Amino acid sequence: MYRCKVVYFLDKKKESATFQISKESDAEVEFSDGRRKKIPLQSAHFDLKGDNSTTLEISWTDEAGKNYIYCNDKASLSHLNALHGSSSFISKISLISGRWEKSNKSEKNRVPVYLTIIGALLVCSYFLINSLAPIAAKVIPAEWEQKIGSLAYEQFLLGKTKNTSPELLSVISRIVERIDKHDGVDIEYEFCIIDSTQVNAFALPGGFIVLTSELIKRSQRAEEVAGVLAHELTHVLERHSTERLLRQAGIGITVAVVLGDTSSIARLVEVASGLEGLSFSREQEKRADDGAVKILISAGISPSHFISFFEILKNDAGLSSDSIPEMLSTHPLTDKRIERLSAAQEPDTLQPFNIDWDSAVRQLK
Repeated sequence: MYRCKVVYFLDKKKESATFQISKESDAEVEFSDGRRKKIPLQSAHFDLKGDNSTTLEISWTDEAGKNYIYCNDKASLSHLNALHGSSSFISKISLISGRWEKSNKSEKNRVPVYLTIIGALLVCSYFLINSLAPIAAKVIPAEWEQKIGSLAYEQFLLGKTKNTSPELLSVISRIVERIDKHDGVDIEYEFCIIDSTQVNAFALPGGFIVLTSELIKRSQRAEEVAGVLAHELTHVLERHSTERLLRQAGIGITVAVVLGDTSSIARLVEVASGLEGLSFSREQEKRADDGAVKILISAGISPSHFISFFEILKNDAGLSSDSIPEMLSTHPLTDKRIERLSAAQEPDTLQPFNIDWDSAVRQLK
């Protein structure tokens, strides 16, 4: 009997399991709790995955949903090839075996090149990270950003209490939709409001937005929240968020991204889950301010509301000196910044939100 450890997915649910072939044409997955599931090998789909195409993927659909197993043991192909299956099944396994051999040979030739590149990068890592992170942020595929943002979003929300007031969610949705129409990029945003005493808002790669209940409570009108969101989303559109998490992840992960290594996604997700606490450079803050002003003007919203929200926080007597809002610690309101924002032009036509903001805020009490 052949047995090997595999990773099993049922749709998106992941488990560790054992793949085993016990008869001439019988294969199954055994789980740690003793459950077993037959694998219909004759009708299953076989493919190779991973950056070097040496991970065997077997997938099939049953009444429970879409099943996947991922196996890194080359011997699995030999045992599958020895089964007495249909001619089409044998042909599929032979084709996969040939691709595996070819990938192994190609990978062996690439290893010295990889080692040379990585060795040189490690020697200069301290100097390279500042120049390489922006490049990697620009070349990282959009689907990677979406996956990183989605997984980090789910991880961040673990243990958090989300506000589910239909009225409040509808109000924030209208603000996000207005920004979405004028940001010049086709991104489908997803947002949530979490119960927190911190004044904060941040957006993860891919357009996943988190706002705190305290930020909404401190805002006096919808236009102020629109300004904060326009600023945060500009960081995402400019890929500042991705660049910051690459810097945080380090040179090794950044190089892996440049080389297209999908295994780096897991590390980036880990770093991205703490992205709300990362500060941006002065130049990035300036670009995010400029981007926010451009969006607000296009949307018919006065940029003055953007700066008024920060000034409210800065002068709020209800905030003690030892509890500086997260928004002010990560986006400091300097005199120069105030001067720049105050000089922004007004929209040709103001289009204020038709929102009962006081009623929306009461949903938090």
